[in-house]
Amino acid sequence: MITNMDVEMNINITPTSQKESPLIKLREETKALEGAHKACRDINTRVERSLNIGILLCSAIVTCLETTIDSIKYNHEKIHIVKIALSGCVTFLAGVQTMFQNAQKSEQHHNVSRQYLNLIHKIDTCIRNNVDDANEYDTLHDEFSKIRTNSLSIFWFIRKSYGIK
Repeated sequence: MITNMDVEMNINITPTSQKESPLIKLREETKALEGAHKACRDINTRVERSLNIGILLCSAIVTCLETTIDSIKYNHEKIHIVKIALSGCVTFLAGVQTMFQNAQKSEQHHNVSRQYLNLIHKIDTCIRNNVDDANEYDTLHDEFSKIRTNSLSIFWFIRKSYGIK
């Protein structure tokens, strides 16, 4: 069963002979990589959003402290220390965000997962039409290799959960 954008399609994959077709093996490997890249995309997106929320929250607090410092009857020295600490947090979080570039990585993982999904559709078409041609397999495998060569690395724990070597 393939799930794509809340649309489910049942695809009956039966090999034409007793041994498993190389197309089915290629499809399984492609499906695992597509799922792994989706999982990496989701992690990178969550990290990016978390960093953005931290930056916005710290910046808002610093701004509020700055604008209300004259009206507060508390110790101004302590407020300045808090402002300095929060400003440091903003700088640190912005540096982490820049260093890891999670938004760009998320987009790249998304693009790679789309390429794998398109390849899965091509493989499914060949399986459905009983195309068991070596040339067609070589073409699809070359496309698979090209996508895999040009893709980002996958987190080790996602590799492990999807059984990717």
